[in-house]
Amino acid sequence: MIRLTDVLKEADFDLENHPKKKWIKQNLSTIDPDIMQYLFNEYVTVYSSEGLDLSAYNANELKNSYEVVMLIDIDKDPLPDAFIFVRGNRAKLLATDGESASKSEVIKKIVKMVAEEGYSLEASKKMESIMKSKGAPYIDDEEKVRKMMGPKFVEWLGDGYYKRKLKKGGVIVKRMYGK
Repeated sequence: MIRLTDVLKEADFDLENHPKKKWIKQNLSTIDPDIMQYLFNEYVTVYSSEGLDLSAYNANELKNSYEVVMLIDIDKDPLPDAFIFVRGNRAKLLATDGESASKSEVIKKIVKMVAEEGYSLEASKKMESIMKSKGAPYIDDEEKVRKMMGPKFVEWLGDGYYKRKLKKGGVIVKRMYGK
């Protein structure tokens, strides 16, 4: 199997001449298909290892489900090391290449997004624990959360926690972070 790092050179992964160690925001329609496949593979690896349900089963479905991706490249290879998929003002999914520096960068970015940049994040399991430990602001208003969730909303549990239906079936406890 050919690895993406074997085929891509820095010039191939332009993303409008992205700088190292800086977050960039890019419309998903402009992402190269090979990079999109790489992002999808990283997403599957992270979400599967955490026991989280997937919201997309291939790179194309992932690309068509979201609007923007925020990426950061922090190491020597040309590929993104952490990324956040966004739809509207909501961060929908995030993943890294598994390196501790990448994990640290994505956590710092998502906390800043929900605290200062007008984004929200629906968190569960490990991500919820991280957001809570970082003191990220959460939405403790049942009506706001109910409105944001629409028909997926199942039950308010209090202190910002609620149950909601998953896209692919089942119910999960979540907490909405943001202002």
